Amino acid sequence: MRFRGFISVLALLGCIGAYAAPVGHSVSAKIGYSVGKTEVNQEFRRNGKAVSTLDNVLSSGASVSRIEIVSSSSPDGPYSLNRHLAGQRSFYAVMFLKDRYSIPDSLFVVKTVDEDWKGLAAYLRRSDKPWKDEALKIVESGGANRKAQLQDLWVGEAWEDLMKNAFPALRKTEVRVVLAGGGEEQGDDQILFRRGHRQLDLNEGNSATLGEVKKKIEEGYSGTISIAGYASPDGSAAANERLSLARAQSVKDYLVKNLGYPSDRITVSSCEVDWEKLAVTVENSYYGDDKARVLEILRDQNLSSAQKKHSLIVLDGGSTWQSLKYDQMLPLCSATISLGE
Repeated sequence: MRFRGFISVLALLGCIGAYAAPVGHSVSAKIGYSVGKTEVNQEFRRNGKAVSTLDNVLSSGASVSRIEIVSSSSPDGPYSLNRHLAGQRSFYAVMFLKDRYSIPDSLFVVKTVDEDWKGLAAYLRRSDKPWKDEALKIVESGGANRKAQLQDLWVGEAWEDLMKNAFPALRKTEVRVVLAGGGEEQGDDQILFRRGHRQLDLNEGNSATLGEVKKKIEEGYSGTISIAGYASPDGSAAANERLSLARAQSVKDYLVKNLGYPSDRITVSSCEVDWEKLAVTVENSYYGDDKARVLEILRDQNLSSAQKKHSLIVLDGGSTWQSLKYDQMLPLCSATISLGE
């Protein structure tokens, strides 16, 4: 599985409107495709219901933090074609949502899965076919010739069954609308950073958050501002400590240089990895078969950070870690601004 086409992630944009979903939660919908198709067809299978789900959120006035698009192809067919199909499905899904709801480019986070081998593995684990274990071993091997091996398995019987029962569900685009709120402590404002970056990004969401801080200062706030930096667990402990502190410092520099706030009234700290926040994000938005195990690891108070990281990395041959890294770990690339009493 390979992720491509990364776009920006935004922070909070405002308050929830009339939509009744809880603040900080997400709403998901899945769009399916017939063989070789890439545009959104509302008449195909359950796509009409998926679009209706998105209508209920995106036409309601709810404030949206980001919209995540993950498009994939099934592994049948040449790899180059599958890669093209996955990319085009992402492109047309974004175009569909932009045209239908007038959504700005800045809200989209786009990923593509050229060939969804992880989804195929999940299907096989649920299967009761007599060749299940053999097929699963081939899929999880990661070998370059696993497609040919599956085609030969049980004299083609396994491949024929997968073509009919497994592959159609892998031709899809998953849309996840993340509502503003993010689960931060009340009174804290969150700034999001791109993965691996420490420089403050003045995108629309972060600018809105900093604008709220500016407003409070202009209204007379003169107390202590505490800035805590965070990092995702994707990196060494030493690197995460440096990165999270640098993120907090970059926000402080902005408040001092651009808002004129006294430097001696701003404190910065490095919080490194917020494992509980990652657990909440996984609870709300991770749908892998090993979700229960992931949450068990994240909430095990007897495990050190290093042990939690190792336990996650070895799950599902590393596929779980990759999925978390490019999805649920992204909100951890952040800094929070807290205004004291």
